[in-house]
Amino acid sequence: MGWESLLTAGIEPLNTGASKQSDMGMELERECPNCGETGFWRTASMMIHIGEKVKWSCNECGYGFVTIDETVDTATA
Repeated sequence: MGWESLLTAGIEPLNTGASKQSDMGMELERECPNCGETGFWRTASMMIHIGEKVKWSCNECGYGFVTIDETVDTATA
């Protein structure tokens, strides 16, 4: 079944949020709890039901953590 027939039947395609532009940049200034250096790169992101999930990785040692909007931050867990 093609998209045209789905739309004709009244079924909308799932919105994955892939086209949503994020307000968060590609780099985060924050002290790494592992090596003490400052700076993390955004390595991945996706929209989930509670907000935008972003994976961050330390520029120096590779330590990683996840944030979900401003609700969840695994670096402080």
